[in-house]
Amino acid sequence: MAINTQETSMVTVEFKESDQSEAEPNEDQLPLHHGPEDEEQDQEARRRDLGLSNALETSERPFTCTSCQKRFTLRKNLVCHMRTHAGEKPFLCTTCGKGFAQQDYLRSHLKTHSGEKPFSCTTCGKGFSHRHNLNAHVKSHTGEKPFPCATCAKSFKLQSYLTRHMRTHSGEKPFACGTCGKSFSQHIQLRYHTTTHSGERPFTCVTCDRSFSQRYILVSHMRTHSGEKPFRCKACGKPFSHRHNLTTHMKSHTDEKPFSCATCPKSFKLRTHLTRHTRTHTDGTVGKGSTSRFY
Repeated sequence: MAINTQETSMVTVEFKESDQSEAEPNEDQLPLHHGPEDEEQDQEARRRDLGLSNALETSERPFTCTSCQKRFTLRKNLVCHMRTHAGEKPFLCTTCGKGFAQQDYLRSHLKTHSGEKPFSCTTCGKGFSHRHNLNAHVKSHTGEKPFPCATCAKSFKLQSYLTRHMRTHSGEKPFACGTCGKSFSQHIQLRYHTTTHSGERPFTCVTCDRSFSQRYILVSHMRTHSGEKPFRCKACGKPFSHRHNLTTHMKSHTDEKPFSCATCPKSFKLRTHLTRHTRTHTDGTVGKGSTSRFY
């Protein structure tokens, strides 16, 4: 079937700035909310997999943001995206009163109250509140990471994960806090940051009544009660309660020392070890208490 190659004119939509100054975070990472920008990026990746031409991709994304020039396939996705610039949050949670820029964000948030996880992995049975989180998890069984970074050796399960990673190379921080002006590379980082201003702690531990600003912090905290250690070292089998502890431990199996001192030739496995070492140059802390054991 022949594809109509008639050029589609670019459409832009102006969006009136809201009195609210906070940008709505994109709750995507791990597990974060999948917003319209993530869907657009993953759809674009699927089109490339199908061998569709760049011209067809352009004609299928006719709606352009006047603030950042991002393009979208549907006008409604553009309208949702524009709220991240204006800070509008018209969708309110009837349980806790929290506002969201998109109805999908509200639906995602409601599951934090209900605990609903309708999407289950057929391999291990783990449940997820969102289908895209399940899709990403399934690749943890296959090891598939089809989106490589052109700058470094890292690869990612989803195009949207790669897009976020690329900001670590470019230094781009498009998401600014409306209260203090601090900028972030991801919506979710901005969301975490805004709780430092609001003091909001909606996630409460049922065992000890401690409250937390984010659900993932509560989940991590609950392991202190359950003793669960889901992160296991593939080299020696040692289990850990938290992923960052496993990441630190894994470096004990390698000779990698990526953190180098700018003053002397010493290198370190961890940034914290380098930070401690640099004090030996600035405050004369040498000998007892020095970090020589780390390299």
